[in-house]
Amino acid sequence: PKERLGDYPQLLQLLRGRRERFILYVDDLSFEEQETHYKALKAILEGGIEARPDNVVLYATSNRRHLVRERFADRSPVEDDEVHVLDTMEEKLSLADRFGIRVTFTGPDQERYLAIVRAVAALPPRQRATVALRLCQDLPYAEIAQIMGCSEGTIKATMFAALRRLRAALAAEWRERS
Repeated sequence: PKERLGDYPQLLQLLRGRRERFILYVDDLSFEEQETHYKALKAILEGGIEARPDNVVLYATSNRRHLVRERFADRSPVEDDEVHVLDTMEEKLSLADRFGIRVTFTGPDQERYLAIVRAVAALPPRQRATVALRLCQDLPYAEIAQIMGCSEGTIKATMFAALRRLRAALAAEWRERS
């Protein structure tokens, strides 16, 4: 959890020098304006006195692009009499840039949404049911296998085939429209 980001330097010390490789994962990362945990995270990403070990990477997900909430009032130097308001604002907003890769998922427009609906509707019934149970109902493979009366491996293979078919159908449709 983000409240424990200050503990990461000790964790990095424990992992440094081991032959295994580690991924430290932080889910749904964002900070409110009064929280300062993001400073510890910046130190981890940039390295403090010591560089981050080569065998450790940090992955984070967030629903916010800038990770730290910013208000228009933050741009006004009048409120707390701070001399270098822009420096503070930039410090907050620069955190997202430290991650390097940013992947944005936007909702499809109506045309693409309908293309997705058509592609899913065109799937064979067993594949369509597997996609619905996994992606819409968020059921684990084991539960889907139990519902459909088959092995978990069969469900995974069915899902793989369905996604391959969906990718091909959508790629073909979007190529035609381009």
